[in-house]
Amino acid sequence: MENLWTLMKKFNFTEYETKVYTTLLKIGKATGYEVSKMSGVPRSKVYNVLESLYQKGIVQRSSGEPTLYSAIGVDDFIDSLRTGTMNDLTSLQRVLRKEEQTVHESNEIWNLEGYENILAKVKNLVRSAKDELFIQIWLEDVDEELLELLQEAEQRMDKYVLILFSPHHEYEIGLKRYYPHYFEHEKLEEMQSRWINVVKDNSYMMLSTIHSKDWASAVSTCFAPMVFLAKEYVKHDAYTARILELLDEKTIQLLGKEKEKVRDIF
Repeated sequence: MENLWTLMKKFNFTEYETKVYTTLLKIGKATGYEVSKMSGVPRSKVYNVLESLYQKGIVQRSSGEPTLYSAIGVDDFIDSLRTGTMNDLTSLQRVLRKEEQTVHESNEIWNLEGYENILAKVKNLVRSAKDELFIQIWLEDVDEELLELLQEAEQRMDKYVLILFSPHHEYEIGLKRYYPHYFEHEKLEEMQSRWINVVKDNSYMMLSTIHSKDWASAVSTCFAPMVFLAKEYVKHDAYTARILELLDEKTIQLLGKEKEKVRDIF
């Protein structure tokens, strides 16, 4: 019950409201007296609690005598919370945007820490890209939500390039427009980490280093030279992948099973 109370508190339900709602879930319907007796909520408090839950749409009451109370189902309750939360977030976003000062033209380099924060930023960049999107990302970092955003982006934009990294060369995850990198093992040895590189609309870039989900950091900027370099990095990976796709069998044999000799430039 303590864990349930902690969760309910996050959605502005008091301990008494939680006790009353869960009691009604268990018994189906009851008078205020019965709710008080079975929930442990004092009789002097229970009617105010029932009225509060009624106003929130979480509890229903009969029109006859004696008045009976019942709880809405769990699915309806969750849907109500979800709708209310989304409406609140939309309102908050609208109000905050009025206060926001844009840093779009700034040449500052910004730091970001934490894997979840980085992944949330990547999703926002993919979601908000209008004209073009260039991205390098490892398969391990593409969760279900990001996959859906990438699928939508590859249909929405002509200027879209995705370089996909997979240490086991298993790239089939439901994407149509991507280039496999091919040299994942060599890059991991060089970098000692994964990374995500995103360039959005030729005006913003973010490059992150991911050692683990507990150790990740990123830098981002609108500084034009860094945006250009990050974009060129993705484009040249795409050039290489495109060339390797078109090689004939004889050339592939010369380059090695994993085409590793293409990296012999020194």
